Amino acid sequence: MRRILSSTAFLSGASFLGILTGLITGKLSALWLGPRGVGALGEISSTIGLGGFVLGLGVSMSVTRVGSNFLAAEDEKSFTALVWAARSSVAAMIAIGIAVTILWGQSISQDLYGSSGYRVFILPFLLVSVLGNSFAGIESGILRARLKYIKALSGASVIYVLVTFALSVAGLATRHTGAMLPVYAGSALANAVILASLVKKHQLVRLRRPPITQIIRGARTMYGFGLPFTTSMLVGNGVRMVIPVLVLHWAGDRNLGFYMAAITISSQYLGFLSNSMLQDYAPQLSSENDPVNLEKLIMDELTVVLLITTPLICLVMMLSPVVIPLVYTSKFTPAVPIIQWMVAADLFRFGLWPISYAILSKMPGKYYLSLESLGGALALVVSWLGFRLGGLTGLGWAYVIIFPLLAAATLAIGLRVLPLSWSSFPWKTIAASFLAITGMRVLSLWGLNPFPTIIMSLIALASSLWSYKHLAQGWQMHAPANLTLQE
Repeated sequence: MRRILSSTAFLSGASFLGILTGLITGKLSALWLGPRGVGALGEISSTIGLGGFVLGLGVSMSVTRVGSNFLAAEDEKSFTALVWAARSSVAAMIAIGIAVTILWGQSISQDLYGSSGYRVFILPFLLVSVLGNSFAGIESGILRARLKYIKALSGASVIYVLVTFALSVAGLATRHTGAMLPVYAGSALANAVILASLVKKHQLVRLRRPPITQIIRGARTMYGFGLPFTTSMLVGNGVRMVIPVLVLHWAGDRNLGFYMAAITISSQYLGFLSNSMLQDYAPQLSSENDPVNLEKLIMDELTVVLLITTPLICLVMMLSPVVIPLVYTSKFTPAVPIIQWMVAADLFRFGLWPISYAILSKMPGKYYLSLESLGGALALVVSWLGFRLGGLTGLGWAYVIIFPLLAAATLAIGLRVLPLSWSSFPWKTIAASFLAITGMRVLSLWGLNPFPTIIMSLIALASSLWSYKHLAQGWQMHAPANLTLQE
């Protein structure tokens, strides 16, 4: 547990800085661009992410997962071939993307962005952004696969956040949404350069370019994991990234702004945790082959996730009516109930990650594909039903249906294919977290009335003290986290 806590704390510095700068740029976006501009920027970010899934072909995760196995076996030649195959793959896919843009770019941008004035220029900048993000993902994957370069990753993340913040402020100062297109492209390229310089400095790819036959073998190994992973992401996260485009067509660009404001808050406040899981927890899973140690690693991660997320969810839920007008403007008040429903589901969203990461890292791709397919189908169907029944707030309702169902499916598969047993789960922690968050959501329905607010404050305080106590025990005793909490 100490390793998990220390890596989470170390990697959190850049994430907290990212949250702070994100709040500032969010405020500037709201003031200078308004709800329509915030919605447009969110839609652009979503399509950049979707483009990364399509053109990246999972090379970043392939370098981490497959590369970790090569390095554990001290096979530097295969690792080098894998890296060269990944870089070549990204270059080839970007070339294909350029050809598609030349042939059908205008019709694609029309379908995605409607009549927006910047739509003619979006796809070239999108391709540059995807190029930078993809190469940055490869270099980051190299650092993760080496396992011991957490400090280097954290330092690079800090530099990237500061560069992105400076570019974003300059772009927003123009008060034109289209001016943010070069910002996204420039920050992505800067991240790639920063990470590539670290890889070169530490000589993490230690061999020269291997023969073409070895690169081809590396590509086969990479695609053996990367293609199923990409398919999984497209039917899961990819579908979720399409939701903003659908909201634009369902509710218009102004309401899209409210929805994207809610999405931004709900995704940023726990960004440090997802960053830690990707940078440290996933590589540990890939390199761990002992069933007993693997179960302990998963349960320790699950416990840490629950202890960290519960008090934060309580605070965000309670403070949303006050924070949203401060972070954005009073025009964004319709986003408050959406956020409160979204963060209520975060107990399940983050709670399923330790097991789903283990399924991704240790099991054949069909299991992860089935989970992502279920998640994508639920996102489409339940979001549409939620919007039809409750408008924008109904999109928040969708979260508390989607993620509990997805968590149940993840648990069922995890118990079947991973070395997990019911007795190893931190049930007291799970129950306490569920009761606290459920109570907070019920009380938050009364708004800022004095009595519910007092009770919510007490629950948030108790949750924070309880989490701190058990995290401190886990740090000091070096004991399995679930035993520390259950005994």
